[in-house]
Amino acid sequence: MKKIYIAASAVVLFYAIQVPVSAGLVEDCSSLVSSQQYAKAEAVGHQAIRKVGNFDAYICLGRALSNQGKAKEALPIFQAANDLARGDRDIGVAANWLGNVFSNLGDYDKALEHHNRELAVAKRLGNASKEATALNNVALVYDHKGEFDRALRYYEESLRMETDECEKTTSLGNIALILNQKGDNKKAIAKLEEAVAINRRLGNHHSLGQHLLNLGSLRRQDADLDGALLNLEEGLVFVRQVGDKAWEASGQEGLARLREARGELPQARTAWAQSAIGSSAMGTIAEKPDQA
Repeated sequence: MKKIYIAASAVVLFYAIQVPVSAGLVEDCSSLVSSQQYAKAEAVGHQAIRKVGNFDAYICLGRALSNQGKAKEALPIFQAANDLARGDRDIGVAANWLGNVFSNLGDYDKALEHHNRELAVAKRLGNASKEATALNNVALVYDHKGEFDRALRYYEESLRMETDECEKTTSLGNIALILNQKGDNKKAIAKLEEAVAINRRLGNHHSLGQHLLNLGSLRRQDADLDGALLNLEEGLVFVRQVGDKAWEASGQEGLARLREARGELPQARTAWAQSAIGSSAMGTIAEKPDQA
């Protein structure tokens, strides 16, 4: 199962980009990302870099790439943005996205370095919401490094500080996967069901798809194979809808495991193949749905 960073997925809510009216291309790019039209945002983002070339132009193109699972392509874009950063606001934004991308590429030490910088900036600004975001992201790195108790403390602190419902679903989902790793699958499912309900009500389809895919994998582990199939198939619809190839690959992997559990071996082989192709194309680390 995949955990979720705040800022890298449909949860693109934490460092709102403030752009001058004259930078219409950057505004257009940002609006397309916010409406989860990532492929269109990518095209506009390239134009914004050529014609505007400021910090926000690079960040917006990076967001568009990252939300499609194109971590390798996003990395040099965010590094260029980091070079253009001026002031705490820019530094925090760049640190947030660089940390997310390095983690997606499996470099957790560099990810932690950037997310700790993000956390320091948030504290310096006295912004509780940004601090909650950074705490979630630091937690996720510790989670990937196998330091589950430490990660859980950061997740819970993030959840306590966060006031925005949509952003809370990220911590809820990540806490659920820690609970699963600690053997409490019933509580884990309940946390993910809460996250799914909130995202469904808010119409946040990208995050909804991600949480549904994780919920499907937990239901498979709980031997609810019919429920798992419904969650996985619906989740794949939503991540395909927004063009997130990395999460689609992860969802195909979860579907492959489910097909194997149901004895549907030809369908399982097809899903495994689609997952492998997707992970290779994105240049990301393929994650097993149950981290086994």
